Amino acid sequence: MTTPSSTSCSRGDVFFVNVRFSDGSGIKRRPVIVVSVDAVHLSRADALIMPVTTRLGFQRFGDHVLVDGELAGLPRPSMVKGVVETVERSTFDSFIGRLTARDLDAVERSLRDVLGL
Repeated sequence: MTTPSSTSCSRGDVFFVNVRFSDGSGIKRRPVIVVSVDAVHLSRADALIMPVTTRLGFQRFGDHVLVDGELAGLPRPSMVKGVVETVERSTFDSFIGRLTARDLDAVERSLRDVLGL
């Protein structure tokens, strides 16, 4: 049985994490949005995350440009990528902030779109 990580987080929190490139060629430290629910964090050491990028010109299906990114602690205009990944919460670096309800609702819609829910 996996012991849950001591790193606390909730859905909508923004952290810095080292995220793998999808082609496996490396990693990049970037902001991510926690999208898993607290019940997951109570029973697992993992969290589901969606990476954040500042490359707004490359919007694809499931991506969401944050309306209130600065209120979440992001210094530049940012977009949540429509990609879901699993990371160990122990790899979370620094806490940045928390999405506003408006942005979290939009990210949840993006999740439903990319997962076909």
